[in-house]
Amino acid sequence: LLEALDDAANIHIIDFDIGCGAQWSSFMQELPRKNRGATSLKITAFASPSAYHSVEISLMHESLTHFANDLGIKFELEVVNFDSFDPSGYSASSFRSSESDTIAVNFPLWSVSSRPTILPSLLCFIKQLSPKIVVMLDHGCERFELPPYHHLLNALQYYEVFLDSVDAANMASDAVNKIERFLIQPTVESIVFGRLQSPN
Repeated sequence: LLEALDDAANIHIIDFDIGCGAQWSSFMQELPRKNRGATSLKITAFASPSAYHSVEISLMHESLTHFANDLGIKFELEVVNFDSFDPSGYSASSFRSSESDTIAVNFPLWSVSSRPTILPSLLCFIKQLSPKIVVMLDHGCERFELPPYHHLLNALQYYEVFLDSVDAANMASDAVNKIERFLIQPTVESIVFGRLQSPN
């Protein structure tokens, strides 16, 4: 992120997995060292009310604002209810404060696990934002605590969502073939053969 946003003055982070926000205080701390031009940071956090209490959001906002003030960075946090968010009902321009904003997106695949049908329209929305960088983390599909059948079913559902996201990103067919051949196929085979050999 720091490398991609090196020359940005107004940074806008769209975050689908903000957690307690600690990663952004670390990010802010590095900004003055890596980026001499950054004067403002806005974070738009998509969060489910069932996962975040208003008190948590308030404490996070207070903590990050205090941290930004100490560093001389103008800071703003906006929280959007992800449960009621419909990407097709919003224009990308409504998420831009100004044309000078440089957008970065934090979009872990597991952040849409509760609403998998929204993924294609959400990816189109992210693409319309024209972000400078998109960070997609993946914690994999390994769920060894599940019975063998459910573990395999979980893996297949996980990779179905993953492939939908690849399709929506309009990647080159050669890249998609490599993802299927070198990432998905070996992982699914490993799960199947590992479970067949397991005494359970």
